[in-house]
Amino acid sequence: MEWTITADSPGKVCLMQGNEAVVRGAVEAGINFAASYPGSPSSQVLGMLGNIARERQFYAEWSTNEVCAMEACIGASLAHARALCIVKQNGLLCVADALHCGAQHGVKGGLVIITSDDPSAHSSTNEFDSRYQAMSADVPMLEPTTMQEAKDMIPYAFELSERIRQMVIVRLTTRVCHGRGNVVLGNLPEKPHEMQPVGEWDRMACVNYLHQSMLDTLDSAQEIFETCPYNHYEGPEDAEKLIIAGGTGRLYCREALRRLGLENSVGLLSLATVWPLPEKYILSYLKSARQVLVLEEVDPVLEHNMEAIAGKHQLNITFSGRSDGSLPRIGELNPDLVRNAVDALVNGCDGRMTQVQVTGPSGHPVVCPYGIVDETHTAIIEMSGAAGITQVSGEEKNPLNTTTYGVGEVIKDAIQNGCRHFIVGIGGSATNDGGVGMLQALGFGFLDKNGNQIRFGAKGLEDLESITTDHVLPELKECTFRIACDVSNPLCGGQGCSAIYGPQKGATSTMILQMDKWLAYYAALAREQFPHADAKYPGAGAAGGMGFAFLTFCNATLESGIKIILEETHLEKYIRDADVVITGEGRLDGQTIMGKAPIGVAKIAKKYEKPVLAFSGCVAKEAVACNAEGIDAFFPILRNVVSLDEAMHTDNAMTNMADTVEQVFRALQIFHR
Repeated sequence: MEWTITADSPGKVCLMQGNEAVVRGAVEAGINFAASYPGSPSSQVLGMLGNIARERQFYAEWSTNEVCAMEACIGASLAHARALCIVKQNGLLCVADALHCGAQHGVKGGLVIITSDDPSAHSSTNEFDSRYQAMSADVPMLEPTTMQEAKDMIPYAFELSERIRQMVIVRLTTRVCHGRGNVVLGNLPEKPHEMQPVGEWDRMACVNYLHQSMLDTLDSAQEIFETCPYNHYEGPEDAEKLIIAGGTGRLYCREALRRLGLENSVGLLSLATVWPLPEKYILSYLKSARQVLVLEEVDPVLEHNMEAIAGKHQLNITFSGRSDGSLPRIGELNPDLVRNAVDALVNGCDGRMTQVQVTGPSGHPVVCPYGIVDETHTAIIEMSGAAGITQVSGEEKNPLNTTTYGVGEVIKDAIQNGCRHFIVGIGGSATNDGGVGMLQALGFGFLDKNGNQIRFGAKGLEDLESITTDHVLPELKECTFRIACDVSNPLCGGQGCSAIYGPQKGATSTMILQMDKWLAYYAALAREQFPHADAKYPGAGAAGGMGFAFLTFCNATLESGIKIILEETHLEKYIRDADVVITGEGRLDGQTIMGKAPIGVAKIAKKYEKPVLAFSGCVAKEAVACNAEGIDAFFPILRNVVSLDEAMHTDNAMTNMADTVEQVFRALQIFHR
């Protein structure tokens, strides 16, 4: 990419990674000096700068550590050089002494610090939020959202640094560093920034009387930020529902607003000036707001500052975000989390999303999101988030080994969060362990002949000798469970979970026979302690026996998934006002008409004479029966022959769905011209 980074082609549009855009911005700024210590996600920046340093006549070095890099850049700045220091969030912690002393002294030439935060700690030991360092050191901080801003903010930051004679931090996050987007190239300087000889008193001196000067500098930055071109608003005037976003949150929010059709009813205030905040600018939008959702990575820093501004000016605003649980306290944002939060803001829903790291079906950690409705102390859990078939592939797809232990961990976490009522969807599992893994996580003992807990997966049932309840989570007896279940399979036999669903989970014919025998023994053993245990109960075989586990050990009720959805979402109200109703599931077949969600949706739609279209991953021959049950037309979304793993990959599925729906609606338009 060096040819793009150094191309003297102003106005040319190039596809760039965020790190590449930063380098291009540094070149356009005419830097003289760059130093860094490796740290993902921004390690590429210094590597690329080093490749072009000779060509562009500047110096670049890998320093011994972050402190050396920072102090070298401060020294270069004293020679009026434009210096760029690149560290990650952990590195910014390491340079705290140099950062604070350098900030108190100020700079001569522009000094810009690139810090790259790593939400979800993809390549880091923690999720530290570098905004705390900027606030602590009283150093201005900017945060780009797009690749274009990642480039443009570097020259802007250098100009700001020299204008106020203070270092400036530019905060990146992993998705900005590694994402790609179009960038319009700017002008390249003929030569690097002009330097000057170091004067006698051009040295870093940190003395207490400079503190006031540093605070005055911060005030100057705040005044400049009031008209910063990278802050902007879009949406209705005087919006009562307002979203304030920084970094990637802005892009996710735009997508959510577009998909929800809310661009003209919800305001979006995008803030690139992370610190100090432009209070007057923000107040001009806060004054009309009644509900504010704050989107940010990592910690609720912006959210708390917004609450402080609102409190200072006695504004009656309800804030939501990471602090109140509308968004998870840990992990990076994603489009689904943001969309749910935006939907909750608009619809006045009392629910919030959270997430917890649990044991995945193959034994590896996974992060499972789930919803909480605080008013009713209800948790809404989809078991596939902890034990789903999409979480395993290749040799890992083996029901002898896959476990539901993570589902129990999610339930346990929800109980610790105060939940006592549960709505649990149990479709799309990768397991066939009879729900034993889940029950083990809740404290039930499923013991072998030596008194030890049996192994994870269906193979563990082979060793099962006894079931104990001595260590069951005490709060479990206070809990109620409504299980969304749209199948009527028993636990065992020719229509049982092993025979019907085992093959799609990786089971061979031999494994099916073994698992069916083990499950039958498990059911008989359970019946000795729990007389109501019924392996033949319709739905007991759902999700590899999860239905049986909930019925027997948790006093749950199995209900039609669509029945629960109708009650909890008031779906009928939305269908009544719709022009076309779209539904679907992974596979349309003979079981679809047995009360599964698409048919439930179709029946309501026909009540109001609405046309119903269904889309699915694949369509069985017997799916034609769906037409008689209210689905006017159905369409498979697969465009060519692929493996099951390829078909179920999230990106492939989304593309296939979007493309198929588009073509269907193009056909509909022909008849409505």
